[in-house]
This record gives sequence, structure tokens and C-alpha cells, in this order.
Amino acid sequence: MEDVARRPARLDEVGVDGDGSPMPSSAVALPRKRMEVLELDMGDGVILYDHSSSLVHHLNPSASLVWHLCDGGVGEADLAAEISEELGLDRIEVTEHVRALIRELFMLGLVEDANDRGGPESHGEPTAGAGGGR
Repeated sequence: MEDVARRPARLDEVGVDGDGSPMPSSAVALPRKRMEVLELDMGDGVILYDHSSSLVHHLNPSASLVWHLCDGGVGEADLAAEISEELGLDRIEVTEHVRALIRELFMLGLVEDANDRGGPESHGEPTAGAGGGR
């Protein structure tokens, strides 16, 4: 079994966006919380504990909202659209913030791509046809 504690995300999934930011290489990643990450709602955000890296993270209320929506059902663009519509915020600005947060969550190893065939514990290649355009 592969030791995922040493790396922030599946290295075969992380590419570089035009601005140099890391991002999943599949065109439409479906961020899903890793099962190994424990969460505690603190009222002013969420505390995450990643057992595999022994790191603790505090998410502010905005980031906590995105975290709770990372169920593997939709990509970052749909997450941003849902948030901007629900809160009446500028969609472009929300999309930029959501994309940056999702990238960081991938790099920290807190989320994984639900396109993986093997389920939450899988860290293999994305499924065939999991791509698509952005």
C-alpha cells in the first residue's frame, strides 16, 4: 500500500495551471473529502485533522462551506456556481476563490478526485473518459 502521508496529493493528478498554480490534471476533477480526514465544526469554521500527515488545518467559514460541498458529486465550477447563486455573490470572483481553495485542498491531500474507480482509498489513475473541457 502506498504511503500518502508524504505527498500532498496524487502527483500524477497534479499539473500546473497557466498561472503556475497546481491543479488536478483531469479536466473535470470531482473533489471529495478523504475519509481519513477528521473534521470538527467549531462554529467559526472547521478544524481538520489529517491522520496520515498528523497535520491540523483550520478553515474559515467560507472555506468550510466549500469543504462541506466536496462530496465528489460536482466539479469546482459547479461548486462555485452553487455558492454564488445561493449567496448572491459575483460568480467570477467566487469561481477564482473556489478554484484556489480546491487546488490547495488537493495539494494538502485533504481531498481526492472522485473520478477514481477504486473509491476513497484509491490513489490510482483517473477513470477513462474522466476528462472533458474546462
